[in-house]
Amino acid sequence: MTRLYLNAGSFSQLANAQALQDSLKKQGFAASIKEATGEKGKVYKVRVGPMLDKAQAQAVKAKLSQINVNSFVTGDE
Repeated sequence: MTRLYLNAGSFSQLANAQALQDSLKKQGFAASIKEATGEKGKVYKVRVGPMLDKAQAQAVKAKLSQINVNSFVTGDE
């Protein structure tokens, strides 16, 4: 079963990712940070989820956009 996440932001600085994660958690979102290595070094991705289906992911995406957080759906990476 594929789990879906919303990528709410990607940061080169861990502190920036933690600030967004804390803000989202205070608003009731299940936010976590996933560390990845990109072309320019480490990247810290703030994810919301997991969600089990696209409908649920789209509903959470709409809630995020109401608080001015642009996000996109991604699979379980």
